Amino acid sequence: MGYSYTDLPPPPMKKRGLFERMKTTPAFTNRWTHCEIHPSMFLEICASLIPFPDHNQSPRNTYQSAMGKQTMGIHATNFQLRMDITSNILYYLQKPLVTTKVMEYFKFREMPAGQNAIVAILCYGGYNQEDLNQSGIDRRLFRSFTFRNYQDSEKKIGIYENI
Repeated sequence: MGYSYTDLPPPPMKKRGLFERMKTTPAFTNRWTHCEIHPSMFLEICASLIPFPDHNQSPRNTYQSAMGKQTMGIHATNFQLRMDITSNILYYLQKPLVTTKVMEYFKFREMPAGQNAIVAILCYGGYNQEDLNQSGIDRRLFRSFTFRNYQDSEKKIGIYENI
């Protein structure tokens, strides 16, 4: 079974089905001949995790796609049992306020990779300042664990023991 790409609307005898409605059960196999790709699948995986990409400038989406790979959340659900050399995990993870369809497929709400920060942009006395609230620091905002594994060995050489 191959693929046929159409750039024009298909002839009336061909039936199209939406991506979400197509099932792999035998009852649906002979129902459609063509399938429409969902618009969320047009972007790469990192770019499809950006909420409202059409409201951002294109360089901002590209920057987020590159920086989204460096997020620090929970990289695996069994991180306490894994023997990774180094792993960083955020203290308090929060679910994102807005999700995309791809986030639902990847269970991004169950394994979030960040925190929701409340930001105010103000001009105070003519000086533009960037400030972080002390209560956020006291509540360990943006703090993380760093797990490192070390290996130690003990050998006996001759009559002396090297530890």
